[in-house]
Amino acid sequence: MNQNIITEKDFQVEIYGSPLFNINTFFIISLEDCILIDPIFEPKLYDDLISGKSKKLKYIFLTKKPFEYISNYEEIANKYKVEIIYIPNENSIYNFGNVSIKSSKKGGFTEDSINYILINSDKKEKAVFTGGNILIGTIGNPYYKELDENKKNEIKEKLYNDIQYLKSLDPKTYIFPTYSNENGNYDTIEKELTINQYFNLSKEDFFNKINFQQYNNFYEQISIENYGKDKLISEKFNLIKQLTPLEVNNYSKDNNIILIDTRPLSESKIGYIKNSIFFPRDISFCNWTLKLLFPLDKYLLIIEKNKEEEILKNFFRLGFPNIIGFINYEDYIKENYPSEKILVYETTKDSIEKLVKDKKYVIDIREISEYIETGIIENCHCFPFSTFRNNYNVIDKESEIYITCKGGGRAAMAITYLKRKGYNSIFYNIEGGMMKVIKSGYSTFKYEKK
Repeated sequence: MNQNIITEKDFQVEIYGSPLFNINTFFIISLEDCILIDPIFEPKLYDDLISGKSKKLKYIFLTKKPFEYISNYEEIANKYKVEIIYIPNENSIYNFGNVSIKSSKKGGFTEDSINYILINSDKKEKAVFTGGNILIGTIGNPYYKELDENKKNEIKEKLYNDIQYLKSLDPKTYIFPTYSNENGNYDTIEKELTINQYFNLSKEDFFNKINFQQYNNFYEQISIENYGKDKLISEKFNLIKQLTPLEVNNYSKDNNIILIDTRPLSESKIGYIKNSIFFPRDISFCNWTLKLLFPLDKYLLIIEKNKEEEILKNFFRLGFPNIIGFINYEDYIKENYPSEKILVYETTKDSIEKLVKDKKYVIDIREISEYIETGIIENCHCFPFSTFRNNYNVIDKESEIYITCKGGGRAAMAITYLKRKGYNSIFYNIEGGMMKVIKSGYSTFKYEKK
């Protein structure tokens, strides 16, 4: 869990970021009062914050439909007898301490997205909590069940107006996104004007650049199935046993059992259990897990010491009921059982240009919206991760395959997934993903949809 604290004259914002989901939660204090925005952690965290600081909880705010929020926040609301604010009327005002929160439904990440504006005692807007609408350096690509042209244009209009509104505020106004590539991260409007291309596009260019994500109700379904079942999930956790290295080595040879390695991405180049799939916990692995795995299969988890409860409970919440056990990787390697390493291809401007010149087989597994936003490596093969499970078998079985994504996490998943599916190629994870490729000075090429 990452943390940042911002202190102003009238208020203090504490940001708690979850690397599991790339989501931030906000604990805001003013005088003797406090509020929560988008609570995503176990209720105990908020209990500790409220009681530890001797504050009175006034409200719980949600910026969007709560199907991706994992904590049982109704438990918090019931305990402290406070209202959950979700889809309020436009410009509703909620006072706490000597500041207030105003609702603003200008954005449109989903049909029920909402922004909240913090107004200080001088009646000035000091912060905007943007949910999934405005992110650091970009925007959230909207997704909807209905994708007709009229709806698309309506949503584009909302997002465009949202940015125009933000640009009208004091440049020093904070932007606090719920979704963030760097957990605990925040920015100011002044900074966004320099790094966020969407802040400087004409309306026509803005409309042309927006991409819509296809709505998937699976997240909503698992929330319905698991919501409010913390006690049951805790009981499940207590039944899961820690396995011996010998048991894990035997399971690794069974194609009916899938080994999932949840350690941080940096560990992938040190070593991982042969035939396991790497799902680094320090990226938004819960968001990608459901794109690649079938929840009803049988799983064995490789987990760092002291992370067992956190990882196992979140797999249960995501709808994975058949976890047969777990092991700490440190215990496994002591017995010298087979392990592998993910090879890393050093990223420099010259090294990427050499890949292109030598006509190496390069795969980019980001999403189409990411291809459009930043461009791609020349002549690379584009296989969006969201469709990878259904399309991986058309990937050529070249002797060498170089895979890139945004930062390296999805590439590690794809490499280990392909190895498990029988690919004997030599795989390389392009160091730092496209973020580092672009920083190296390499000039990317425009993505043309085929």
